[in-house]
Amino acid sequence: MALATSIHRDRFILRHERFGLLAVSIVLAAVSFLAYPFVDREISFYDEGIYLVNAKSLATNSGYRITSLPESPRQGKYPPVLPFLASLLW
Repeated sequence: MALATSIHRDRFILRHERFGLLAVSIVLAAVSFLAYPFVDREISFYDEGIYLVNAKSLATNSGYRITSLPESPRQGKYPPVLPFLASLLW
């Protein structure tokens, strides 16, 4: 009798753990979905803009610089491979 009770209890706990995991996943997905419209687009796509600015500077023979900033400082943070490939299309 104790073995049957133990098995029943283990299944009950496992079922509730799965339900809890599912509930947490649904809540996280809902929060992410609802918060998306409030994300600042300038912040979320900042890297892409920097890559395009670097590509334009390479395409116009300005060097590997951030031409969108005052005094066009040299770029030292982002690798030049993607901007170089994009500059070929510019």
